[in-house]
Amino acid sequence: MKHGYTLLINPPLWNAYAPHLAVPLLAGVLQERGLPVRCYDASVEVLDWLLSGEGLRALRTRQAVTTDPHLLATARLVSAYTEDNVDEAKAALRSMDSLFDPQYQAWARRVLRNALLLVSAAFEHLNFDLAANDLYYSATSTRAVVEAVDDPARNIYRWTVDLLAPAELLADPDLAIVGISVSADTQLIAAMTAAAHIRRHRPDVKIVMGGNFTTRMVKRWRQPHPFFRWVDAFVMGEGEEALLAIVER
Repeated sequence: MKHGYTLLINPPLWNAYAPHLAVPLLAGVLQERGLPVRCYDASVEVLDWLLSGEGLRALRTRQAVTTDPHLLATARLVSAYTEDNVDEAKAALRSMDSLFDPQYQAWARRVLRNALLLVSAAFEHLNFDLAANDLYYSATSTRAVVEAVDDPARNIYRWTVDLLAPAELLADPDLAIVGISVSADTQLIAAMTAAAHIRRHRPDVKIVMGGNFTTRMVKRWRQPHPFFRWVDAFVMGEGEEALLAIVER
């Protein structure tokens, strides 16, 4: 019997300084059984686009909405220079050569810091960095997460939803299952935003969610939860055997 393939997604925001191993480990288990699987690190893709000239120019078109007057004034001051130089700054920080040029590396770090500032200034109550994010909506409130899913004005991940689940992947008729790994609370709103987006565009695809934070969240549920609107199954604990069983069935 021919299986459709499984798409495994690592949603933002996961710490940019180190990759998370959940998705590649799960992919390895499926591959070992001969089951087709693809991996997509949406955390890296969203970060890379937002911290680019293209991404920052797109942010500027929606105008800064921060309520912090100091942040807004700084954003206006550094906007044009940062847009023009952020791609070079990223390339510098990714190059070993910058380690031997402290002044160049310090310049690149300042540009990237200002790029993060511009992202933060573009959304209300957003504090965006490479390790975590504070959004207008709280990941500890079910009601807030549900509201965030359809709010592109305050939820940066709703605004970048096409990067969370690219159209070319969703258009593939062989896509059968999407697994979303939520290891930290900083990923929950992005994960639910992605799940809702996938449900709208591919209602035939089964959506499974697991990870450390998912386990801790689901343990507290005592009745059917609103998140089942978008997710077919939540996996608690280690996911290798559970995901394999879901895919094979």
